[in-house]
Amino acid sequence: MTSIYCYGDITYEQHIHLDEYENSNDSLVKSVKFKVGGSAFNTANGLAEMGHKVNLISSIGTDIEGEYLKEILKNIKNINTDYVDFRNSETSKVFALINNSKEHKFLSFRCN
Repeated sequence: MTSIYCYGDITYEQHIHLDEYENSNDSLVKSVKFKVGGSAFNTANGLAEMGHKVNLISSIGTDIEGEYLKEILKNIKNINTDYVDFRNSETSKVFALINNSKEHKFLSFRCN
């Protein structure tokens, strides 16, 4: 059987849904969702959902966000995380600001 390796980012994402006031620069936060993201994770997760066994190669920090990601990753079927390096640093983060029209703005904080 073919071995699949996905190399790249794993990020801690916050999707912040905004409710904008008309004729104003102000916004109200409607909801916040926490997700695992990043190119390597998204690809590995998609392949794993199709039944492939995937080896994930990446790094995450040992901060609270990294611990959250570690817990999520260990419970995903078909993804091997033996090649994920847990570094004594911060975890990469992405904040997605999403308005009522589904337009997105991304703020990225890359660490690893």
